[in-house]
This record gives sequence, structure tokens and C-alpha cells, in this order.
Amino acid sequence: MAVGLELGDGEIFKGKFTEKFPLVHRSKWKPTTSDFIEEIKRRKAILGMKPKVNSQMKLSVALDWLVENPILGDDDRTFVLDKVASFLKVSSDVADGKPSGSQKWVGIVPYLRSIHCVTDKDDAKASFLRSFSVKTRKELEDRKLIKDAWEIVSHYFNDPNFNVTSSLYPMLHEGFSSVIDLSYKAVSEMGTLDLTKAKSKFLKLRMILCM
Repeated sequence: MAVGLELGDGEIFKGKFTEKFPLVHRSKWKPTTSDFIEEIKRRKAILGMKPKVNSQMKLSVALDWLVENPILGDDDRTFVLDKVASFLKVSSDVADGKPSGSQKWVGIVPYLRSIHCVTDKDDAKASFLRSFSVKTRKELEDRKLIKDAWEIVSHYFNDPNFNVTSSLYPMLHEGFSSVIDLSYKAVSEMGTLDLTKAKSKFLKLRMILCM
């Protein structure tokens, strides 16, 4: 999805994976030609173009098209660039022997932060509420074009600029009688959060609360 964007080094990313990207397990994460073709279809749909694409398209042709037709929406660009930066950071941390996104959550802080990612952000809240509604046929067909609620939640959870504190509810529990730091720094050593883990943690929390 990042093909056609400037990744912070002053050069447009053209789908060539240089030394900036990790060499370890490259065959497992590197996109295939089919992946790039699917991205062309997605961008064509957004641009109002016919999504039909030659399934036998050569990789060089696919990359050229993506470079000439980059993601335009500011939110989409920010989301993709954040994902690339997160991927590169995690890969670098793993290579240096630092904790990765597989680290375990400890205590209540990460759970409260994930809740605030939903309640404090309008786009996350709206997407979260929609995730429980019955989808129309059109919504099902367009689901790949709509951001998953857990993608949005994980984005804010991993955002160093999203720093909040808990609200005071001393009448509910003594643990909420004082403000709790829910900043990025408070969870930074617990690993990054992806959409699968975000959904899993929510379901676990809901199960505990309903017991």
C-alpha cells in the first residue's frame, strides 16, 4: 500500500525493498505480484475507475501504475506511513534483541488505554459501533474499502502522540480513586498492538466483565 509514497527519506517508494527493510524472513512478509494487483483494484475503486486488472500483469507494470497513482487521502497516507514506520521499528528492535509486539500485557493499564482508543476518538468509536451491526450487501462488498475498527484502535494504541489518563470513579472501585497514566510510554514495553490482538484483548475483557 505504501508504493508511491515518500517514506521519510526524500525518495518515492517504488516497491523496491532496499537495505532499509529487514532481510530476515523476507519471503514471509514481502508482497507478491498478486498483492500489488489487489492494491491496484482497491485504488481503482477509490478513484472511481473500473477495477478490472489483468491477472497476468507483470510486477514492473503493477509497480509503475501504483507509483503513478499513489494514495491521496491524508488519513490513508498517515495510516500507511505509520504502519510502515511501526514495521521497520519492530523489525529493528527484534534484530537488536529488544522486546517485540509479542510481549504480554501487564496490569490494567493497556486494557484501559485500548478502551480510551475507542471512547476518545470519534472515528474509532463510530467504526466500533458499526462492527456490531448487521451488514448490508453493499457494505459486505465494500468491506475491504472500510477500515476495520480494530485497525483504528491499534493505530491509536501504538501512537506515541496519543497520551491520556483515566477518569476518576472512586464510587466504583478504589483503583479508580486516583488518576492512572495511560500514556504511550506506560505501555511502550508491552509491544505493539495489531488488529488481531486488539480484538482478542477486547473479547477477553468482555468475557471477564460478564462473568
